[in-house]
Amino acid sequence: VYVIGGSDQDVAEAIFHAVGLPGHTYGEVSKTVLNASGQERTVNFSRAKQQTLYVQIRIKTTDGFDTDNGITDLKNKVVEYDRTLNMGDPLLYSKLFEYLWQVSGLSSIDITVGTDKAALALGNVTVDAYTLAYITTNDIEVIVDDG
Repeated sequence: VYVIGGSDQDVAEAIFHAVGLPGHTYGEVSKTVLNASGQERTVNFSRAKQQTLYVQIRIKTTDGFDTDNGITDLKNKVVEYDRTLNMGDPLLYSKLFEYLWQVSGLSSIDITVGTDKAALALGNVTVDAYTLAYITTNDIEVIVDDG
C-alpha cells in the first residue's frame, strides 16, 4: 500500500480497519495497532515520493485582469490542476492552459515546466510510478509582460 499524507499511526489505523483479517500488509513503514480484543497487530505501508515541479508562466493581460489577485489566481489554478494528479501521473503541459485560461483578463500565456528550476522547458513532465508530481505556489513564477 502506498499512501500520501496523514500521520503514520493514523494511516496504519485506517489500513487496519480497511483490510480484512488476517490482512497481510507490506511496506517500508511499520506501525503497531490494537485490534478489538486488545491484541497488537503490525501494519506495513510505504509512502509515495513527491517530485517537486516548477512552473514559469509568462502572460500578457487585458484591462480585465485583476491586478490585485490575478497572479495569485494563476498560481492557485496551477496548484488546483496539480492536486488532480495521482501517483505516477504526468503533468500534462496542455492541461495547464485549460486551468490558466479560467482566469479573466489574459490575452497570452506561455508556460515552461520541469523538475529543475534552472532548466524549464515546454512539454509534459513525467514522474516515476510511485511518485507524485507536487507543486506549491512557491514553485510557480508569474511574469507579466507589457502589452
